[in-house]
Amino acid sequence: MANRKKKKVQQAEIHRQPSYRARRYTVLAVLALAYVSLIWQSVDRQVFETAFLQEQGERRYLRTMKVSASRGMITDRNGEPLSISTPVKSVVANPRVVKSDNQTIGALASILDLNPDRLRRQLSSDRSFVYLKRRINPDQAEKVAALEIKGLDLLSEYRRFYPSAEVMSHIVGFTNIDDQGQEGMELAY
Repeated sequence: MANRKKKKVQQAEIHRQPSYRARRYTVLAVLALAYVSLIWQSVDRQVFETAFLQEQGERRYLRTMKVSASRGMITDRNGEPLSISTPVKSVVANPRVVKSDNQTIGALASILDLNPDRLRRQLSSDRSFVYLKRRINPDQAEKVAALEIKGLDLLSEYRRFYPSAEVMSHIVGFTNIDDQGQEGMELAY
């Protein structure tokens, strides 16, 4: 009988529920460690890497663009214009895209009053931007636009006109082709 009791006790010990205490503490420790590492990363990024992250954010969302503005009108004391800016077009091309066949060059040369050989040299360069002719009149601009040549574009610019050029030229001055003042009031302002 004593043997039977021993067997029952042994069987009872075998059927006893296993303790999950060790597993529970292991899982809690792993979760706590993960939580602490997340908090540390958050503090690290918000406190120690602030300047770097702000710079990266500004680099992605802020752009510095150069916006060209036309020069203002210069008038005399009676309101008469001495210098006026007028919008004009310039013909620009991407030689890598424009087909430089005889028909295209012939049409462009006749509209822009350019030498076909010079135009062919410009369109065969390896650059990606070339001025073909700057500050053309509106009729020429319409004809060039009607050609619809791929890689050819009309760029808006301003041209300076001086209604009383001879009389006031020594005071008003003049601008270069890029509309930057070179002499007189044009240089000062």
